[in-house]
Amino acid sequence: TKVLKGEDSIEGRPGASLPPFDFEGAQKFLSGRFSQQVITDEDVVSHALYPTVFDDLQQHRLKFGNVSLLPTYTFLHSLEKGEKVFFLDNAGKECEVKMLGVTDALPNGQRSVLLEINGEPRVVSVQDESVAAEGSAAKEKADPINQGSVGSSLSGVVVAIKASKGDSVEKGQALATMSAMKMETTVTAPITGVVERVAVQQGDSIDVGDLMFVIKGGGDFAPQE
Repeated sequence: TKVLKGEDSIEGRPGASLPPFDFEGAQKFLSGRFSQQVITDEDVVSHALYPTVFDDLQQHRLKFGNVSLLPTYTFLHSLEKGEKVFFLDNAGKECEVKMLGVTDALPNGQRSVLLEINGEPRVVSVQDESVAAEGSAAKEKADPINQGSVGSSLSGVVVAIKASKGDSVEKGQALATMSAMKMETTVTAPITGVVERVAVQQGDSIDVGDLMFVIKGGGDFAPQE
């Protein structure tokens, strides 16, 4: 037909010709990739059908939490000073959040959002992406859902680099040493693999979450495209 343009038609159910999907392997893969969350059977099916969309959703949840709990208007327009919003949290507890104000941006682009949650004051630090840090570009952040993306767990100075690009490293092996408040902390490899990238240098000052290393590791499950 003109629609097929000479291609062969599919007989029967199209999905019957697809290769078998390893649901148990996918469950194991997702549980490791999104270790901060409980992976359900529905999550595995969503990943099997729409892997990229599911990955984007999980990354959004890790960064912002379960925003589906918020009223649609609040999600789309945010709160104005003095405005309140009511919703149920993940535990089913009633929450009342009032916006008190937002501070001016610091040179590094950080702002403090002043809130009142169930009558208690709360300050949340956020990064204003529209404000460039003075004297330097914003540093690349580690990917929270990529186990091989190694970010800094604290703000401090890199005093030693102990792994180079191309090095084979074991899980728990020292990658770097950082100094913060006159105390040294060792940055270790979260997985076994090969160092694909070193994103910092000795003497760099970095913040929490800044990318330090990228490790490419082997896995038991390769997600299907």
